Amino acid sequence: MSTSSALGSSPYLLPRPQSLEDLIPPYQSDLDAIKSLYRFVLTECESDISATAAMQEVTARMIERGLPLETLSQMTGHLTASEGKWLRALLVLLAGRALGLASPQVDKVAAVVELIHVSTLIHDDIIDQSDMRRGHATHALVWGNRLAVLSRDYVYSRAIQLTTEVDNVEV
Repeated sequence: MSTSSALGSSPYLLPRPQSLEDLIPPYQSDLDAIKSLYRFVLTECESDISATAAMQEVTARMIERGLPLETLSQMTGHLTASEGKWLRALLVLLAGRALGLASPQVDKVAAVVELIHVSTLIHDDIIDQSDMRRGHATHALVWGNRLAVLSRDYVYSRAIQLTTEVDNVEV
Protein backbone atom coordinates (compact mmCIF):
# COMPACT_ATOMS: atom_id res chain seq x y z
CA MET A 1 0.00 0.00 0.00
CA SER A 2 1.44 3.36 -0.94
CA THR A 3 2.00 5.96 1.75
CA SER A 4 0.01 8.60 -0.12
CA SER A 5 -3.12 6.45 -0.38
CA ALA A 6 -2.91 5.46 3.30
CA LEU A 7 -2.38 9.04 4.42
CA GLY A 8 -4.76 10.51 1.88
CA SER A 9 -7.75 8.85 3.50
CA SER A 10 -7.09 10.26 6.97
CA PRO A 11 -9.76 12.79 8.05
CA TYR A 12 -7.13 14.61 10.15
CA LEU A 13 -4.85 15.70 7.36
CA LEU A 14 -5.34 18.99 5.59
CA PRO A 15 -5.21 19.05 1.81
CA ARG A 16 -1.68 19.40 0.47
CA PRO A 17 -0.97 23.00 -0.55
CA GLN A 18 -0.08 23.47 -4.19
CA SER A 19 2.25 26.40 -3.51
CA LEU A 20 3.64 28.60 -0.74
CA GLU A 21 0.89 31.11 -1.44
CA ASP A 22 -1.69 28.46 -0.42
CA LEU A 23 -0.15 28.30 3.07
CA ILE A 24 -0.22 32.03 3.78
CA PRO A 25 -3.92 33.11 3.89
CA PRO A 26 -4.83 31.45 7.21
CA TYR A 27 -1.80 33.08 8.81
CA GLN A 28 -1.83 36.45 7.04
CA SER A 29 -2.88 38.47 10.09
CA ASP A 30 -0.18 36.73 12.16
CA LEU A 31 2.43 37.46 9.49
CA ASP A 32 1.31 41.09 9.38
CA ALA A 33 1.77 41.30 13.16
CA ILE A 34 5.25 39.79 12.88
CA LYS A 35 6.17 42.17 10.06
CA SER A 36 5.00 45.08 12.20
CA LEU A 37 7.08 43.85 15.14
CA TYR A 38 10.07 43.33 12.80
CA ARG A 39 9.78 46.89 11.48
CA PHE A 40 9.42 48.27 15.01
CA VAL A 41 12.49 46.38 16.23
CA LEU A 42 14.56 47.69 13.33
CA THR A 43 13.33 51.28 13.29
CA GLU A 44 12.40 52.22 16.86
CA CYS A 45 13.47 55.69 17.88
CA GLU A 46 16.96 56.65 19.02
CA SER A 47 15.92 57.04 22.68
CA ASP A 48 14.56 53.50 22.78
CA ILE A 49 17.72 52.15 21.19
CA SER A 50 19.96 53.80 23.77
CA ALA A 51 17.73 52.68 26.66
CA THR A 52 19.22 49.18 26.58
CA ALA A 53 22.85 48.84 27.65
CA ALA A 54 23.69 46.23 25.02
CA MET A 55 22.26 48.33 22.19
CA GLN A 56 23.88 51.45 23.59
CA GLU A 57 27.25 49.72 23.29
CA VAL A 58 26.50 48.51 19.74
CA THR A 59 25.27 51.90 18.52
CA ALA A 60 28.17 53.70 20.25
CA ARG A 61 30.62 51.39 18.47
CA MET A 62 28.87 52.07 15.16
CA ILE A 63 29.02 55.84 15.72
CA GLU A 64 32.74 55.57 16.63
CA ARG A 65 33.30 53.77 13.33
CA GLY A 66 31.61 56.56 11.43
CA LEU A 67 27.97 55.44 11.17
CA PRO A 68 25.65 58.34 12.07
CA LEU A 69 22.24 57.34 13.45
CA GLU A 70 20.66 58.98 10.41
CA THR A 71 22.55 56.54 8.17
CA LEU A 72 21.50 53.66 10.44
CA SER A 73 17.92 54.80 10.01
CA GLN A 74 18.33 54.82 6.22
CA MET A 75 19.86 51.35 6.30
CA THR A 76 17.07 49.87 8.40
CA GLY A 77 14.54 51.56 6.13
CA HIS A 78 16.26 49.85 3.22
CA LEU A 79 15.85 46.50 5.01
CA THR A 80 12.15 46.94 5.71
CA ALA A 81 11.50 48.00 2.11
CA SER A 82 12.85 44.76 0.67
CA GLU A 83 10.87 42.08 2.44
CA GLY A 84 11.07 38.49 1.35
CA LYS A 85 8.52 35.71 1.51
CA TRP A 86 8.67 35.40 5.31
CA LEU A 87 8.87 31.62 4.92
CA ARG A 88 10.90 31.19 8.11
CA ALA A 89 8.44 33.24 10.15
CA LEU A 90 5.59 31.24 8.66
CA LEU A 91 7.31 27.99 9.65
CA VAL A 92 7.68 29.26 13.23
CA LEU A 93 3.95 30.12 13.27
CA LEU A 94 3.04 26.71 11.90
CA ALA A 95 5.25 24.96 14.46
CA GLY A 96 3.76 27.06 17.23
CA ARG A 97 0.22 26.23 16.14
CA ALA A 98 1.11 22.54 15.88
CA LEU A 99 2.22 22.68 19.53
CA GLY A 100 -0.87 24.64 20.57
CA LEU A 101 1.05 27.88 21.01
CA ALA A 102 -0.39 31.10 19.64
CA SER A 103 0.91 34.17 21.43
CA PRO A 104 2.96 37.32 21.09
CA GLN A 105 5.87 35.19 22.34
CA VAL A 106 5.66 33.02 19.20
CA ASP A 107 5.45 36.17 17.08
CA LYS A 108 8.65 37.45 18.70
CA VAL A 109 10.46 34.19 17.98
CA ALA A 110 9.28 34.40 14.36
CA ALA A 111 10.59 37.97 14.12
CA VAL A 112 13.92 36.86 15.65
CA VAL A 113 14.26 34.11 13.06
CA GLU A 114 13.58 36.62 10.27
CA LEU A 115 16.05 39.16 11.70
CA ILE A 116 18.78 36.54 11.94
CA HIS A 117 18.03 35.47 8.37
CA VAL A 118 18.31 39.07 7.15
CA SER A 119 21.63 39.49 8.93
CA THR A 120 22.96 36.40 7.16
CA LEU A 121 21.76 37.76 3.81
CA ILE A 122 23.68 41.00 4.37
CA HIS A 123 26.74 38.92 5.26
CA ASP A 124 26.32 36.68 2.20
CA ASP A 125 26.01 39.71 -0.08
CA ILE A 126 29.28 41.09 1.27
CA ILE A 127 31.12 37.78 0.86
CA ASP A 128 29.63 37.14 -2.60
CA GLN A 129 30.14 40.77 -3.66
CA SER A 130 26.50 40.86 -4.78
CA ASP A 131 25.03 44.07 -6.11
CA MET A 132 21.33 43.13 -5.97
CA ARG A 133 19.06 41.22 -3.58
CA ARG A 134 15.29 40.89 -4.13
CA GLY A 135 15.41 43.58 -6.78
CA HIS A 136 17.14 46.12 -4.52
CA ALA A 137 20.74 47.26 -4.29
CA THR A 138 22.57 45.48 -1.47
CA HIS A 139 23.79 47.29 1.62
CA ALA A 140 27.37 46.72 0.52
CA LEU A 141 26.72 48.34 -2.86
CA VAL A 142 24.95 51.37 -1.39
CA TRP A 143 27.05 51.97 1.75
CA GLY A 144 30.21 49.92 1.21
CA ASN A 145 31.39 46.78 2.96
CA ARG A 146 32.43 48.44 6.21
CA LEU A 147 29.02 49.98 6.90
CA ALA A 148 27.23 46.89 5.60
CA VAL A 149 29.07 44.82 8.21
CA LEU A 150 28.00 47.27 10.89
CA SER A 151 24.43 47.09 9.62
CA ARG A 152 24.55 43.30 9.80
CA ASP A 153 25.90 43.51 13.36
CA TYR A 154 23.08 45.86 14.29
CA VAL A 155 20.36 43.61 12.85
CA TYR A 156 21.84 40.57 14.56
CA SER A 157 22.12 42.46 17.86
CA ARG A 158 18.49 43.52 17.62
CA ALA A 159 17.51 39.87 17.08
CA ILE A 160 19.43 38.81 20.16
CA GLN A 161 17.91 41.66 22.15
CA LEU A 162 14.42 40.58 21.10
CA THR A 163 15.11 37.05 22.34
CA THR A 164 15.49 38.47 25.84
CA GLU A 165 11.83 39.51 25.67
CA VAL A 166 10.68 35.93 25.11
CA ASP A 167 9.60 34.17 28.30
CA ASN A 168 11.66 31.09 27.54
CA VAL A 169 15.32 30.78 28.48
CA GLU A 170 15.87 28.09 25.82
CA VAL A 171 15.11 30.60 23.07
